[in-house]
Amino acid sequence: DAVRECVAMCDTSSEAPTVVFVSKMMAMKAEALPEDVPEALVEAERVEDTGEVFVAFARVFSGVLRPDSVIHVLGPKYDPGVSQSRSHIAEVHGGMALFMMMGRDLSVIAGAPAGNIVG
Repeated sequence: DAVRECVAMCDTSSEAPTVVFVSKMMAMKAEALPEDVPEALVEAERVEDTGEVFVAFARVFSGVLRPDSVIHVLGPKYDPGVSQSRSHIAEVHGGMALFMMMGRDLSVIAGAPAGNIVG
């Protein structure tokens, strides 16, 4: 299958399917985000009354992840062997900030090819 081959080759071409694995969701103070993140994005991810936002810790396995990418999220109950499992897939249409994670610091980036760890 083409997706499996792209992941195995860590294909960084923009034509390759974008495959990303989110290993952790981290809560962090909104003030810790870089200043050039649009306020609308910060507000969309803000946790009620805590002043924190969620940032995903993820590795790009294939393709190029961009802030406007369409993401297919497989929920924890997703099972590829069960046809009713499609109800556990959510589609997210862009509108996200993309960060290169360097220690405690986050830097806004325009895209991340396969092999990178992003937030």
